[in-house]
Amino acid sequence: MASDDAPLAPGLEPQAPRLARRLLERTGKHPVISVYLDLEPDEFATAPARETEVHSLIDCARRERTGDATLTHQDRTVLNEDLERVESYLLSDEAPVSGARALAVFCSGQDDLFEAARLGSPVVPRVVIASTPLVEPLVAGHDPGPWCVALVNSREARIFEGRVERLAEREKVTDDVRGRHRQGGPSQANYERSVENEVDQHLRRVGTELYRRWQSDGYSTLVLGGPREVVSRLEQLLHNDLRAVLSSARVELDVAAANEAEVRKAAYALLTAVQTEAQRTTLERLWARVARGDPAVVGLDAVLEALAEHRVQTLVISWGFAAAGGRCPQCGLLSSSGEGACPADGVPLVAVADLREAAVEQGVLQDAEVLVLQDPPPGREPSGGIGALLRF
Repeated sequence: MASDDAPLAPGLEPQAPRLARRLLERTGKHPVISVYLDLEPDEFATAPARETEVHSLIDCARRERTGDATLTHQDRTVLNEDLERVESYLLSDEAPVSGARALAVFCSGQDDLFEAARLGSPVVPRVVIASTPLVEPLVAGHDPGPWCVALVNSREARIFEGRVERLAEREKVTDDVRGRHRQGGPSQANYERSVENEVDQHLRRVGTELYRRWQSDGYSTLVLGGPREVVSRLEQLLHNDLRAVLSSARVELDVAAANEAEVRKAAYALLTAVQTEAQRTTLERLWARVARGDPAVVGLDAVLEALAEHRVQTLVISWGFAAAGGRCPQCGLLSSSGEGACPADGVPLVAVADLREAAVEQGVLQDAEVLVLQDPPPGREPSGGIGALLRF
């Protein structure tokens, strides 16, 4: 079970893909409850608001259980216990809601499964009871890794580190840099040169500390903020190794007065822009590969074929994509048709109401990335709402 100190990433935990795969490998024979709880502060900042959301989701799950004629008596008995356990957990102080924008809980008494994962991005509140856990919200995104935000001026630097949703001030670098005066004459020029040397020494100290922390903590993105001239000078003094993780974007915050919440908000805004750019880049790669005849496919049948051959590197799905189809109960092959026999072994196909989640599950089990397109440029969505970059 996730602890409250576990790091976050917008959209997924750092270990979310492995968690999703582990969940899928442990389930498949018995009902699993998947609950996604929205923790957006504008709507669910207070305990009573979260309590109302929890009760609503659990009530919905109980109605779903009651109307499912495929459940056995044992399934219903255990599900009732599971729902009570999940409800009690979500309403308790044990639930790791601090610092999270969403929470996912997976429970199956028959599979001896109970897992909770904090999420760094908001989700649509929902509860699903199925033979496998709902993993798309866990994996549908890019893990940006830990960030470092350095606010710096000519005398002081404040260094914040962590996942974007949990950035916290870790270090402060302060130097006694003299201020400028207006004496005039040659002594004025000498004094100003001395002051500038002190500023450079201060910025070198900051750069050294940023490099030391990068070597120790391995942050994946460095964001700077502060007076433009000072930030530009610091950039020139950074170790070459840091240039690979240095963001071209800047945070506009007061170096001395900004609090952690303001730093997190500014960093999250930058991350959203980064994710939008990553989406655009992925789509460009997809269409460029298709045009050249390189490893990439678009359209449902082509993607399902690639999944069956374990060739999918990145699964690209439009936000509104939905489709039904079939699955071979013997080999697991997915088909856009819910009828007929499996072309691989001749076994009759079993209807699948949600090919989207089934495709995501197969992608996760073969370690593929999953990208859900939130707002793609017009005309750039993959044909049929689904595509894939392939390994070969």
